[in-house]
Amino acid sequence: AYVNVPDRFVQTMWARSLYYVLSSFAPGKSHPSPPMGWSGYGWRFHFPQDVSYTVPALLRLGHTDICRAIVERYAASLAVAAEDSARIYGGRGVMWAWEYPIGDHGNMFPESEGAPNACQYEIHNAAYPARMAYETALCLKDEDFPRRTALPIIRASAEFYASHLFKEGERWHLLVTPSMSQDEYAKPNCRNYLCALYAARYCFWICSRLGIHNYDVYLEEGLAFDALYDGETGLYRTSEDMPGDAWGREKHPVQLNPLVFLPSQSLRREEINAYEKRAFICAATQKNDYHGWTLATFWLAAAHMGDGESLRHELHRADDDTYQDPDKLSFLESSNACHEPYYVTTHGLWLQAVQDAFVCDYHYDRPTVICGAVPSAWKGAVYCNLRDRHGNAHSGKVQ
Repeated sequence: AYVNVPDRFVQTMWARSLYYVLSSFAPGKSHPSPPMGWSGYGWRFHFPQDVSYTVPALLRLGHTDICRAIVERYAASLAVAAEDSARIYGGRGVMWAWEYPIGDHGNMFPESEGAPNACQYEIHNAAYPARMAYETALCLKDEDFPRRTALPIIRASAEFYASHLFKEGERWHLLVTPSMSQDEYAKPNCRNYLCALYAARYCFWICSRLGIHNYDVYLEEGLAFDALYDGETGLYRTSEDMPGDAWGREKHPVQLNPLVFLPSQSLRREEINAYEKRAFICAATQKNDYHGWTLATFWLAAAHMGDGESLRHELHRADDDTYQDPDKLSFLESSNACHEPYYVTTHGLWLQAVQDAFVCDYHYDRPTVICGAVPSAWKGAVYCNLRDRHGNAHSGKVQ
């Protein structure tokens, strides 16, 4: 499977991204790689969130063997992860480790030591193994995989959120202690983190799609999104405790989550507003200052909105000396982070964004869209054997 785009920068970085991703992940029982692959830079362990940013690209390219191995790794550690979750957070289900240990990881964060930083408690993280399990199961032609491997992961993720929800007024609210937001500039232990509400909603929705209706009440009566609505901006705040002067200072655009990382049944006006105001949410991006995968969310959101011209514009913003190594071979984790090259997380998102311009089925309840986000400048582009969510291959040439 491949794409051939008449845009030197986009095509070059697509090819390099494919190389870095396939050099970092393989089928078999090995652990998923850290965010910088096996280069030795940056992080020592993998992040389920970051891996989930790459798995859709691998599925699109037909590498179901790699994705299956990743999901099976989570399934194999489910029992220990559940024990750790109960001890650290209380409740039921699994909050998958933020930095996933290698080997037996029981007794994570013992009381005498605690976690090394607040980011270890980013509770939106429980949804990402569920998404990887669900979408991999859809692609595989294996009747045993959903029941034996995928369903236990999905149910454990949903159960974590369900066990921490409480009814207040007409809506279900979420509070977990300890906890942290996907926007790592936020305060810890807040009520109704937006990212966590999105994560809970996704897990409950997937369970319902699979015929598991234990959590339908939360979808029917609704989660507390309205508690986060900001009338002045028309956006959701990242938590109930987000101060008014925090707009423009988010590290990551959490409000884009349903457009890029966790599909939803339908997009709300607030979420469409977030796409239109993405530069406002993370104001530093207007000065070409990008934190982690923030710029990549702009690429992927444009692809999933069917906005080809914005996709091309956002992709070319990455052609910046502060966002690549001196030889322009790889993306840095963040602008000017020269000590953290080969950021495979962003390379996986690059693959997703470019490929989804040609074949996109990110929105589960919509039909597969072919060439829905191809910029006019890509006339003559070729795509070959890109898979949809059911494993069907699509090929063609842009006229």
